Amino acid sequence: MGAKETGKSLILSVLAIWYMLFTNLKTIGIIAGSEDQAKVTYAHLRRLLLTGSHVSQLLVEEPTAITCRLTNGGEVWVYAASFYRAHGRHPHIIVGDEAVLASKAQDGEVLKGALASVTTGGRRIMASAPYYWDTVFMPTWEKASELGYRRYGPWRKHPWQELSLNHALLKTPVNRRPWIPVDIQVKEATRMINNPLSNYRVFWIGEPEAGVGDIFPPEKVEACVDNYLLDTIIGCRKALGVDTGFGSSMFGIVGLEERDQKLYVTVAEDYERPSFNDMAQAIANLYHNEHYDAVLVDASNPAFIEELKARHVYVEPVVFSRELSSILSATTFHIERGGIRVHEDFTDLIWQLKNAKWDKSGRKVDKTGASSYDLVDALICAIKYWVEGRKEPVIA
Repeated sequence: MGAKETGKSLILSVLAIWYMLFTNLKTIGIIAGSEDQAKVTYAHLRRLLLTGSHVSQLLVEEPTAITCRLTNGGEVWVYAASFYRAHGRHPHIIVGDEAVLASKAQDGEVLKGALASVTTGGRRIMASAPYYWDTVFMPTWEKASELGYRRYGPWRKHPWQELSLNHALLKTPVNRRPWIPVDIQVKEATRMINNPLSNYRVFWIGEPEAGVGDIFPPEKVEACVDNYLLDTIIGCRKALGVDTGFGSSMFGIVGLEERDQKLYVTVAEDYERPSFNDMAQAIANLYHNEHYDAVLVDASNPAFIEELKARHVYVEPVVFSRELSSILSATTFHIERGGIRVHEDFTDLIWQLKNAKWDKSGRKVDKTGASSYDLVDALICAIKYWVEGRKEPVIA
């Protein structure tokens, strides 16, 4: 992952040649946000093959505009931006250039199809500037180690020095509006340099875009990320929030503990369609062993609440239809004022907080996308324990 003009396409072409020459992974497909963009990477590769004194001798024939073959069985081609073409061949390696844009094309189906077409034991190599979290690339980058990827970057335009105000003036939109007074142009460029959500920082400094959500300010969520002891502390007030999930949703659990007048997330786990009996027992064990004060559960599943009560768990149902507005406001309050700390290892919760959006009604979280936001729901359930005045901690 890196900023613009850091040589990502050239590096991908060099990698492709290395694999074709020195490994058994010799067939390579190149895909990007458009067929033209994929041809840019292929053009680098073609030029290197034609100008290399030794490797050029391995060419079966003059490379075409979209494919070339080597005498050792190596072959590289450019994918058209077509779902069916993406599924039509099974290469050893898929190279995804500007993978974020490839993720946006046809709702990511072309890129997903190409990645799924790789043969067993093959490689998936993606490169992009760090923007658009609601794509295949950015969540993959965020969870790279869990998914079996190695990360390189982010690389910035000028790693040896800070980007200057002059550079920002050239690269930000103010440069395209020369009639604007110079002092306003300078102010705008300075804002672009310092604003963590600006495209300038994404494209030219290579910083990942903070997120696309509009419920919790992404930069405020990032400010809440911390590294701290996850073991619970005896004597501190603590509560578990549980979202039991519905349909395709995940089962989410979030634990909160009040320390030093702040709320610390000590548990953030989700499960895909688990046994309710197993989860009831697991939550009961956590409640009793870690001395939680209460478990706050989405009231839409009364049977699960009864299972917890049967295990001597103090349960407070959360009626989202009636209470969502107040507890969501309380959650936003804590995040915006730094009153909540989220451990850096809880990447799923961080991602969901940064990307949570309002639905069309503007009153609840939009769950029409790929994520169920189960951990966000579990968090705001837990927050309810501190909503009442007698339980509200003072924000430092």
